Amino acid sequence: MPRPRVYIAGPITLGSKNYNLYQFMQAHEILMDFGFAVFNPGLTALLPWERDKYHEEWLDCCLPWVESADLLVRLPGRSKGADMEVDHAIKHGVPVRTFDSLEALDSSIWDGDFDEFLNPPARVNQHQDSQEAEG
Repeated sequence: MPRPRVYIAGPITLGSKNYNLYQFMQAHEILMDFGFAVFNPGLTALLPWERDKYHEEWLDCCLPWVESADLLVRLPGRSKGADMEVDHAIKHGVPVRTFDSLEALDSSIWDGDFDEFLNPPARVNQHQDSQEAEG
């Protein structure tokens, strides 16, 4: 059986770039160890020409990957780009799981059922629920 595809969304340039990259790398390892094929756009922060590209250009390159994912995992932290990726996933029927910490991601995976992780019960769009509570 092929690995389910997961797209990681989170802050890349807002806040500490080093911490953001750390979050992406940790999430990548956790998800890969659980059996996912991971698409990690956080790796773009390592490209030497990364600052020469506009935000819209990065999104144009990333959104097709969001559409092809079986799941989008939203990391903690403010990010307009990650919020746009979440909205795009929802629009295309891709389940979204939002975590407030890497520890929550790790414990969610190992404490839960694989199918339940892919298709969380009832509240598929936890990200939208948390945004509505803030707004």
